[in-house]
Amino acid sequence: MFAEFEKYLNESWKNAALQEVKGKSLEEVINWEIENMEIPAIYEQKDMESIQYLHTFHQSLFNPEKPQRNWRNSQKITVLVEKQANQLALEALNNGVTEVAFDLSKASSSINLDDLLKDIMLPYCSVSFWCYSTQAIDLAKEYINYAKKANYELTTLSGSLILLDKENIHVNIFENLLEITENLSNFLVINILSSTQSIVLKYANMLSQANSLISSLLEKGFGLKHIIAKIQFSVFISNQYFVEIAGLRALRMLFTEIVKEYGLKDYKPFQLQIQANTTINLDEKTVQEPDWNMLSNTTQAMCAIIGGCDVLCVFPHNEGISDLSTFSYRTARNVHNLLAEESHLDKIINAGAGSYYIEHLTDKIAEKIWEQFIKS
Repeated sequence: MFAEFEKYLNESWKNAALQEVKGKSLEEVINWEIENMEIPAIYEQKDMESIQYLHTFHQSLFNPEKPQRNWRNSQKITVLVEKQANQLALEALNNGVTEVAFDLSKASSSINLDDLLKDIMLPYCSVSFWCYSTQAIDLAKEYINYAKKANYELTTLSGSLILLDKENIHVNIFENLLEITENLSNFLVINILSSTQSIVLKYANMLSQANSLISSLLEKGFGLKHIIAKIQFSVFISNQYFVEIAGLRALRMLFTEIVKEYGLKDYKPFQLQIQANTTINLDEKTVQEPDWNMLSNTTQAMCAIIGGCDVLCVFPHNEGISDLSTFSYRTARNVHNLLAEESHLDKIINAGAGSYYIEHLTDKIAEKIWEQFIKS
């Protein structure tokens, strides 16, 4: 069948393309400027020879213990009143969510976990907390005490602690959290939160923060494996579809190289946990018509999955615009259900592998991120 079609980039293809671009040069149209780089939009098989190393990266994404693509469907719930947040959490868990993420940033200083976690079977779902560093240590202690009181095995609890501080968090906070959660092997407390910078700066700064924390915690006497196993990257996804896919892949690949440089030679890329969040636009268009965010939520979630996220949190499309409703939450969590169960993205471990454009973009973005990381 393929023999019946002529190859592109021949003379007849170029002549037809020139008619379509209406006076512009062909080079101008098929070369795009991305992150201050000129990236061709069209590649041939021969162009893949220079990036053969990515095949090794693709193979290392396979986790023999999880042969099927899997990510946690997370729903963020802002906690104002514990009992109300608990009801929202139970509704979410009964309708396809596999992780509830309680946002405690607006809550009072004292959180009643008995009310907040009532009837939530912690070993059968993941629970994460968004909070500030001033809340983190007491919260971690109270969470462990709650789990012990409920007779849960600590090793069965999974989730993470996402610290929302805008300023750099003192290493002593992470030191205390590592000690407190030592027996919670699947509860991650070293969270690297992304900023809203360009793709290259965003991921370079995250790698720099991670590298600094690893170095500082090693000096405090913690073991390398223990530190690395507790790290999670939390990324806010923009509408730059292909660039975000490439950025997430580059982040996983480059962090793996950093870990190996520290001496953990058997570390595999699939071991890194990346938590991805959609971003709600609050410009004039979306304030007047919040449904626009439904579209961006879907494309952002799709690129997060193709990029390889392990946890996906889709924010309600009207968050920050109007009051959240049952419909808002249901629409958000169904983005995951649509992409997993109808688009079948959960059947492919690495959906971006083999795309000439995504592969080359990953290579170029990774190179730029590494250059910026070295400078920082």
